[in-house]
Amino acid sequence: MNVQAKPSVGGAQRLLPFERIALVLQGGGALGAYQAGVYEALSESRIEPDWIAGISIGGIDAAIIAGNPPNMRVHRLREFCPLMRCGIGSAGEDPKATAHASC
Repeated sequence: MNVQAKPSVGGAQRLLPFERIALVLQGGGALGAYQAGVYEALSESRIEPDWIAGISIGGIDAAIIAGNPPNMRVHRLREFCPLMRCGIGSAGEDPKATAHASC
């Protein structure tokens, strides 16, 4: 087993028993919020994935994580979650009609 020191965002090193971390997120609407919580817990533990992949809602969450700097990822995921609960952006729905729905 290869044990390597992995630098974290804060500059401290965390000893992990593997070389790379992959975060793979699956699809299924309601899982999006849970995935955001899992990423937040990983981030609080100073564990940052080297690779991120996902399908459906997992792909959207993966894109939010990969497309933002580490210090903004949790914030961006939190911004996105209410949009999913309100149905904004759902196929066939008018975003203007659902934008004022209560979450």
